[in-house]
Amino acid sequence: SHEPIVPHDAPADGVAAWTSELFFSGFPTTAIDVEGTFYYLDSAGVLQARRVDGSTKFSIPLGASGTYSVTIGTSTAYVVHPLAGGFPAITAINLSDGAILWQRLTICSAGARTPALSPDGMTVYAVEPTCGPAVPLLRAINAADGTLKWQQSVLASAPPLVAPDGEIFLADAVS
Repeated sequence: SHEPIVPHDAPADGVAAWTSELFFSGFPTTAIDVEGTFYYLDSAGVLQARRVDGSTKFSIPLGASGTYSVTIGTSTAYVVHPLAGGFPAITAINLSDGAILWQRLTICSAGARTPALSPDGMTVYAVEPTCGPAVPLLRAINAADGTLKWQQSVLASAPPLVAPDGEIFLADAVS
């Protein structure tokens, strides 16, 4: 059995323990790991890793500010973000020291949706939306080195969901 993670008690006076400016263009995501570290991209395009007391664990310039998403694995964060030139990338970052493990450009300037991890943590799944006349692609990326395992044309452009048995689900609005 697992004990719930309670990073800290809320202050009795209701005053925030710490604050930081977040960039919310589009639909960004933030994430928290099992140690309570909070990950987000700030308004300058810097990935911030903040401990529960507000102190900085690490910060990494990733490029430009804009819409982004963060998915946390056991020891790696997978961040979809725009680069300085405007094209998006998926970047794998070591959670212990903030080192960039690999970076993979997406094929469309619209970027990828929030990635999902396989149950064993070995594969990152990302849907890249329609770019021009092409249909969206579901890509399976090797979590260790960023190489492409496979890709498949799909009809949905929403983020993938992965069941505990490894089955991948995609959803999209029906018109």
